[in-house]
Amino acid sequence: MASNVTHGYYATTHAFPPHKMWSIVVAERVGSVLSVLGSLFIMGTFAWRAEFKKPINRLLFCASFGNILANTATMFSISVLALNHDNGRPTNACRAQGFLIQSFIPSDALWAACMAWNVYTTFFHNHTPQSLQKFETRYMVICYGLPLTVSCSFLIADSRTTAPIYGPATIWCWVTREYDWMRLAFFYGPVLAIILGTFMLYVIVFVKYIRTNARALHNIENPVPLYNFGLGFDNNLQDFSEIQAVTNIDVTTTETKRRAHADETTLSSFNSTSPLTSFAAEQHGAHNTHIIEEVQPMHNIVISGGQAVTPAEQAARNARTYLLTAALVWLVLLVVWIPSTINRVQGMINPKEPNYGMNLAAAIVLPLQGLGNAIIYGVTSRHEIRDICLRRRHRDRAS
Repeated sequence: MASNVTHGYYATTHAFPPHKMWSIVVAERVGSVLSVLGSLFIMGTFAWRAEFKKPINRLLFCASFGNILANTATMFSISVLALNHDNGRPTNACRAQGFLIQSFIPSDALWAACMAWNVYTTFFHNHTPQSLQKFETRYMVICYGLPLTVSCSFLIADSRTTAPIYGPATIWCWVTREYDWMRLAFFYGPVLAIILGTFMLYVIVFVKYIRTNARALHNIENPVPLYNFGLGFDNNLQDFSEIQAVTNIDVTTTETKRRAHADETTLSSFNSTSPLTSFAAEQHGAHNTHIIEEVQPMHNIVISGGQAVTPAEQAARNARTYLLTAALVWLVLLVVWIPSTINRVQGMINPKEPNYGMNLAAAIVLPLQGLGNAIIYGVTSRHEIRDICLRRRHRDRAS
């Protein structure tokens, strides 16, 4: 039997037997701790090394502040559900928990939408990682300002209503059952609309990617902007006008070696951004043509993982990485919000009999947004993490 203590308009404390409530508490606190650790990992590495400061990582870094505040609230779990013995209303701790949950759990969906918008504007409006930084202040206002406006309005109205707005809500303090319509109108409804809009942006970008991928892979000089966006490929390649890459010099005759050495000064006078002409081939003779063909402009070579690849090849790698990132963002949103949304619909259909399985699922997934962001951050930064580990291993061996 569920234990209840009735005060005024609603019954509270434990909706399920103690052993089931304990499972909910464990799920909430374990998920909250993992997410806090994930958020601290994002914030620490982002502040530590410049190579982590890629555009998509910057947004994950900004979202981490809200994740920590949301997980601070979910970590308290059901410990603040008890009502005030003096007036039968929720305690200030309960109201604070509800305020933080209403303010910062929905903000993660807004940050995901901002990431999708960055991809869209980069792909269709040729924004660079540098130009996108000017939008970050606006993103902060939107992603934190809008939910805070709603939660502050609830807090102000809470002190003037007969039935409090913030109070016990089965698995933690949040908007009470008496205001179930507010949960749908100001929490689940907007978040689901944002998720759908985010998905549509990614579909548009993906279709565009499919249509232009083949062309971009053959367009070495001007890859599609999205391919270079935020994934470690420098949009402003250094000027290698004084450097040439010479590869596969394998000369079989002594005469050709001598001629190559004699013409070294002449070869170095060519600007690496200009292709060698047939006139140059004629000057060096037929036997030396092989050597001339092996001299490539450095601006057509990118060093990736210790290997030289063309910008087109690097572009394709970056495109695949970003599409994987987009898929992970979408997957995390689905994992977090589908179980809790189903639980909310079931609660509205049958409010007097809460479903333990669905409430447990919501308790498991809702605190995990910070952990999901940390996984995405790790995927987009895996090359940087690997390089740091390799450098440290080499240092340890050298010492």
